[in-house]
Amino acid sequence: MGVGVCFEAADVDSGLVARVAELFRDLNYYGIFDIEFIEREGKFLLIDFNPRGYGQMAFEIARGLPLPYIQYLAAMDDRSRLAEVYQSASDWQARGNEAYCHGLFLSLVNTAQRANELVSGSMSEDWGSWMQVRKARLTDAVRQPSDPGPARLDVIRHGVELMRHPRSFLRSLMR
Repeated sequence: MGVGVCFEAADVDSGLVARVAELFRDLNYYGIFDIEFIEREGKFLLIDFNPRGYGQMAFEIARGLPLPYIQYLAAMDDRSRLAEVYQSASDWQARGNEAYCHGLFLSLVNTAQRANELVSGSMSEDWGSWMQVRKARLTDAVRQPSDPGPARLDVIRHGVELMRHPRSFLRSLMR
């Protein structure tokens, strides 16, 4: 739902991974990236490639792939430690039902949809239930009990966005 709001784990297509790896070899690219595809008529179509850090990296870290640390080790040319981290990451096994969200924004979307239902009478997805069902295996993009700083900044960022462009902000919640 939306851009970077919630995700569920899915099997990785090994053929697609091989094609992406080949593309990166051809581009001589090495580093963190975010790549997106849509599936159409059985084919995966590349729609976006961002060669940089991205907002959902917490999800990869939760799955045992510490991308910022890997990038650091690569930049320091620490090949032995890099090999250890790669091995550890490749040993990670899904437990099933992993889910990832931007909890604050998803809660705002859910609240806006409930308000819209009261006005329009039409029913929409219940994202609060989605979060509750997956709570045991849910990774939030910015909320971590051990580090409240990112969540505080996230609240401030969205508050500023709401104050600067209220109509646009509210519209983004209703999509």
